[in-house]
Amino acid sequence: MGWHVPSRSRHAGRYTKHCFAVNELGQVTGAAFAEFSERAFLWNGTSMLDLNAFIQPSDPLQPYVELFIGRALNDRGQIVGEGIDVRTSDYHVYLLTPLPVPEPGTLALLGLGLAGLRLTTRRRVASRSKAQHSTQP
Repeated sequence: MGWHVPSRSRHAGRYTKHCFAVNELGQVTGAAFAEFSERAFLWNGTSMLDLNAFIQPSDPLQPYVELFIGRALNDRGQIVGEGIDVRTSDYHVYLLTPLPVPEPGTLALLGLGLAGLRLTTRRRVASRSKAQHSTQP
């Protein structure tokens, strides 16, 4: 059972959305129907994203999978989607798991650590160079 939310007219036709799941972050997943097409989506609070865009290009199934319904969503961002293998027209259920993305604070700490390491290395090289010059006659 889902929600049916009619939408405004778009170009010559209309499209509708069915929302099937919402998580604690306020993300919503479901299916959008337009003309002769059905696409799985994720609403992130500001925009509606096509779930097919989340399949990584490195995934061997990426060229062959077409997701048409986002059925379930958990608080970790994992989405259960329904779709087909376009080679065989077989219906499958897929699990989309988000890849970990470092937080900006983590990247900033890493950058500061690398900058500190570089500064320490430069100082050591400079002090060794001074020591070598002072011992030479």
